[in-house]
Amino acid sequence: MKATCTMRRSLTEGVRTTMPKSIEVWPELPKSAANKLKLLVEVLREPQITRALVFTRTKHGADKVVKALAKEAYQAA
Repeated sequence: MKATCTMRRSLTEGVRTTMPKSIEVWPELPKSAANKLKLLVEVLREPQITRALVFTRTKHGADKVVKALAKEAYQAA
């Protein structure tokens, strides 16, 4: 039992978390995929947005997002 407690302590001691300065949430999102991509491009054009993390449900969806962003001259991986 004592070894388990030591193990937990050593795993969490090195973890450092930092919170972003601000988080923006858009409560109403478009339903269609085409409109979502248009909204994403609009958001990325904002001057204060320098990087973005975009989540998709599938790899196929991620590939479509990357292709659409490439057409708009954005670098995506």
